[in-house]
Amino acid sequence: MSLPGRWFGYKPFAMPRGRAPVYHTPLGIILAAKLDRQSKERAAARSLWQDSGYVFTTPTGTPVDPRNDFRQFQKLLTRAGLPSVRLHDLRHTAATLLLAQHVPARVVMEILGHSQIA
Repeated sequence: MSLPGRWFGYKPFAMPRGRAPVYHTPLGIILAAKLDRQSKERAAARSLWQDSGYVFTTPTGTPVDPRNDFRQFQKLLTRAGLPSVRLHDLRHTAATLLLAQHVPARVVMEILGHSQIA
């Protein structure tokens, strides 16, 4: 399976040199399922579909507006009884939880896409 070079957001995303995406991971499985759902959305939208090259899109293929994404995220937090946080804060949370579970710093660095341990 191959994914387009752009996965989400408004900026093109390319894998760093020498780093290949892994599709047999849980995230890869989720992305593959999302691509399948997007194919169905494309078929349902017919001529309204706008091929943006993104995986996470509206039902007509246009990029998801970050403000809508943020509002939806805030609704989920409220429903779960959690405090309001930025989406980016989840990166820090993920790194902290991985390190707390004794995942080697180098592995955490690679998961976050950093080029060196800071």
